[in-house]
Amino acid sequence: MSLNLKYLFVLCVIFNALLSCSNEPFEGELNSIDSEVDIGSGDENPVDGNDEDPEETIYATAKLDGELFIGNAFEVENINDNAMRLSFFSDLEQQIYMIIPLPPVVGVFDVTSTENSEFVYSGAFINSVGNVSESTFNSIANSGTIEILNYNPQTGELSGKFAFDVATFNNNGIVISEGEFEVVLE
Repeated sequence: MSLNLKYLFVLCVIFNALLSCSNEPFEGELNSIDSEVDIGSGDENPVDGNDEDPEETIYATAKLDGELFIGNAFEVENINDNAMRLSFFSDLEQQIYMIIPLPPVVGVFDVTSTENSEFVYSGAFINSVGNVSESTFNSIANSGTIEILNYNPQTGELSGKFAFDVATFNNNGIVISEGEFEVVLE
């Protein structure tokens, strides 16, 4: 029993020491908070004071065998003096491109084959862009149309529609339908 009394005595001493510190005066410095400081919204680099995320630019949409393709990046490459390649890229490592005349001509045109990449009004679908497994599927001649709705040479605004089939490795087709695009050429 004497052992329990010793533990009880030690606990009382520790408890008393803790309580005795609570009524001692504070020594140190308190910093006040300036109530006039604007802490903002947490954005270290505000652009325009608008906290909303910027809307993503969509340059082209289409359906690939019924699945939605959203081209949120585009690239223009002059193939020669008479033709350019207009490419649309999705976040899914997919690309649709069309070869159209330079300068673009307003009208509806039958799709040609892309086996020779200089054929105007041809197109292709590329899967796994930039990967080892990248595959290019070329347009099938007369399988659809490329329509240039508007071209303004002063502003570079170009818009149109497209629909065509591409041939896969096993000669099956991928149907590209309901394609629309709107870009500004620089």
